[in-house]
Amino acid sequence: MATAHPPAEIRNIALVGHGGSGKTTLTERLLFSAGVTQRMGSIQDKNTVSDWAEEEHHHQHSLHQTMVHFEAKSHMSGDTVVVNLLDTPGLGDFIGHAIASLPAVETAMVVIDAGKGIETVTRRIFNIAKERNLPRAIVINKIDEHNIDLEGLVERIRNAFGMECLPINLPTAGGENVVNVFETEKADGATPVFGSIEDAHQQIQEQVVEVDEALTETYFEGGELDPKKLHTAFEKCMRDGHLVPICFCSAKTGAGIDDLMHVIVDYMPSPLEGNPRQFVEGGGQTDEKPYHYTADAKKPLLAHVFKVASDRHIGKLGVFRVHQGMIKPKDEVYIGASKKPVRVAHIFKRLGNQNIEVDELGPGDIGAVAKIDEIHFGSVLHSDHSADTVHLKRLPLPKPMYGVAVELKNHKDEAKFAPAVHKLMEEDPSLIIERVAATNQTVMRGLGELHLRVVNEKLKDQYGIEIETSVPKIAFKESVSAKSEGHHRHKKQSGGSGEFGEVYLRVEPLAISGRGVRRQVPRGGLKRGRVHQGGQAGVHRRGAESQADPARAFRASGGDDPQFLHGRYRKRSLDQARACRGHGDGRGRHGHRQSTGPVVGVAELLEPAQEHDSGRGLVHDGLQPRRADAAQRAGLGDRRVQGTPRRGLSGQETRIQRAPCARGGFFLRVARPLPSPITRSVTHVSPNVMRADTLVPVRRDPRHGPDQFH
Repeated sequence: MATAHPPAEIRNIALVGHGGSGKTTLTERLLFSAGVTQRMGSIQDKNTVSDWAEEEHHHQHSLHQTMVHFEAKSHMSGDTVVVNLLDTPGLGDFIGHAIASLPAVETAMVVIDAGKGIETVTRRIFNIAKERNLPRAIVINKIDEHNIDLEGLVERIRNAFGMECLPINLPTAGGENVVNVFETEKADGATPVFGSIEDAHQQIQEQVVEVDEALTETYFEGGELDPKKLHTAFEKCMRDGHLVPICFCSAKTGAGIDDLMHVIVDYMPSPLEGNPRQFVEGGGQTDEKPYHYTADAKKPLLAHVFKVASDRHIGKLGVFRVHQGMIKPKDEVYIGASKKPVRVAHIFKRLGNQNIEVDELGPGDIGAVAKIDEIHFGSVLHSDHSADTVHLKRLPLPKPMYGVAVELKNHKDEAKFAPAVHKLMEEDPSLIIERVAATNQTVMRGLGELHLRVVNEKLKDQYGIEIETSVPKIAFKESVSAKSEGHHRHKKQSGGSGEFGEVYLRVEPLAISGRGVRRQVPRGGLKRGRVHQGGQAGVHRRGAESQADPARAFRASGGDDPQFLHGRYRKRSLDQARACRGHGDGRGRHGHRQSTGPVVGVAELLEPAQEHDSGRGLVHDGLQPRRADAAQRAGLGDRRVQGTPRRGLSGQETRIQRAPCARGGFFLRVARPLPSPITRSVTHVSPNVMRADTLVPVRRDPRHGPDQFH
């Protein structure tokens, strides 16, 4: 079994980029070049190390991040370096897995297809890595293809991502090889496809020496640069984002792979040279403060779990990155704020779906532990109670945008449905499966139709559970649109102590302001009301004046939770001998019927509304001006809408995805509820017909945003 490697001899790389750019094939080529595999696998043959799951074989795409590792020798020091490589998904429906991998590595290596250029996920993941202060490198793959403009692609990359993006090597004619322009000053028989070796060498050298005054002075005086100092300056450029090296290769033919391996081993930052991950300590967001650590094996353990998987042989598996300290088998570690330690039985290094047991892991390394139920996505492993409140800074994980209602085909599967759902949600940070009480449905929410289709396939293949899907119902709410008053007198004399009571009820709406309610306290003073359904609606009541609640009376009369409403009871007389909550409800129920029943248009429906950005940053590439203008008028432009009923957003995601030659984003955010158009078509609204499970919009598109009002 292997022992721990020093942090200086470790390189952690995440291959990120758009789907189809060649990340999995590049991983296969690097493993083959390092001697880990004797034969290169291919996606078509379904025998790659990274894409080993059945659903990945079926869809011909990576659907979750996979870790591999290999060893390579440094050209500079001659030491053996361990490279931990994470192959991440490139489809937009699974981008959450790629984002979750970023805190585990020192370098995000963005892979770009030479023929397709910069694509949507490429831009998004590059910007997220930049916001997380993560060093970045760009790999232009498939340089052997015909009819590609590599020089134009480099210019587009520099315009999109900054002028700090510079080639560290240049491809030769036909994409057969590359020339390292950082170490080579003159052309030695090799002719690049574009540019000159001398100009590229001068450009990247000047970019590197800018961060060191002594090197800058030596460079402009024409002196010889010290390779060690130049390497130190290169690492500083990577940390500061002053340089984003561009590498050229072809994973299919192997062109440029040796130089790419050299760049990874000798120029990419190690755990000692990279930027530290953003850990914070404290219970709430206001109390959080940065937590500093060092990659020192002698200090207490600090590690974080960035992936949870289920292995059919060893059960639950937690993949983690060690940031500080050491971890060994039979060690006792704490998970988060838990006061009870757990014992680590075995430690593994992952190679696709293989688990290779190791003796120990040191700072900077990536490994896995099995059969620990307390481990969850984002958990922090530590060996000192001083780190109980330490956690990783919140990741910008995408929120679910697409949902379907699910129902079991065979109700005998109910016992195993809940455990299966729990495992799937632990494995996928962007998946939510919840029970919506307002509509009495179980709703599955994800990032897109393909995302939920894959989840459905996992339920069927791995757990033997078949489900039926349908369009989720919309949870309408109720309110009043005008002020109204009601009166009810209660008398009962049938022997024994009698009952008598009289109540006056006044109901009036509250003003809606922005994303919530503008509190208006009427004369006489009302206590601050309690908030219903996600904090978007308020119900005010005067507890000192009544034993009954207007909201409870409203529900008792057959309606749902009232929204943006306050009411007040004024008692005239009450027989204290028989005063109880049930009698108060009865008077309130009759008072509500008297106040809202006879008045046409008093009661109204509220439909969930959301603020959305329709095509955030949408750019129509390659369109003629007339077609681009038509696309903008069709709602595919860059515009933000403050409040739109959910039914109006049906299919918006599909329209953006189908925009020709376009790129952009689309997000939803909770806004205030709006009066539903259905209310206008009802001449008389009774509380008995305003229930969420009886009013469902018709002719809805299954693609819609999440219902945030449950």
